[in-house]
Amino acid sequence: MTPNTLEARLAHLERQLRRQRRIGAVALLVISTLTLAAWQQAPARQRFQEIDVERVNIVEPNGQLVLVLANTERLPDPLIAGKTIETSRTGPGMIFFDGKGWEVGGLTYSTRTTENGYRASGHLSFDQYRNDQVVYLNYADDGQQKSAGLYVVDRAREPHIDELLRMRDAAANASPDERAAIQAKLAGSAAQRIFVGSADETAMVRLRDRSGRDRIRLLVEADGAGRLEFLDADGKVIRTFPE
Repeated sequence: MTPNTLEARLAHLERQLRRQRRIGAVALLVISTLTLAAWQQAPARQRFQEIDVERVNIVEPNGQLVLVLANTERLPDPLIAGKTIETSRTGPGMIFFDGKGWEVGGLTYSTRTTENGYRASGHLSFDQYRNDQVVYLNYADDGQQKSAGLYVVDRAREPHIDELLRMRDAAANASPDERAAIQAKLAGSAAQRIFVGSADETAMVRLRDRSGRDRIRLLVEADGAGRLEFLDADGKVIRTFPE
């Protein structure tokens, strides 16, 4: 083999080596990119067979709450106009939010012992826009009295609940006349209109006027006796079927 032929062969081998290095570098870059992408995407969806947790917050991309699942100690207080209002509410339960700083309903339940025995309750509610609950299912039992049913409440569209709370605070420091005026306005802002359920083993449908007074009652007593009652604005029964 002549020197020229050897030099040409070496030059050819060097070109092949450089080409293989470039291919290897590209392949390594592709593999690294795919591995990084897979690693970044993996946490987006995970599967658990079982998990223990005291509170779960479901949030919008901007961090605003839309749903909270929590135990007794961690159930959140109401959120109104972006501010937390302290209450004695306890869970466990599930609270709904609109993702804009307002609570819009929830599910709560509890059982506890008392000096007289026990207290048990369950509550599922949905709130009016910028206001309090307008339709809810409620169960309450203290060992002596028991009720369960569907409630419907009419609420004025204005003022919103944050203003109603300010009015209640103002009433505490107002003069007697001012307090009476504020309380009248508060009383006129909402009224329970419908109850369908059972109270102390009497099944009933109660229809109320805008002031929250019973005007029609359909009842079936525990012994099976049924009746339909019509009432006036003072709560007096003016007609009954059967008579």
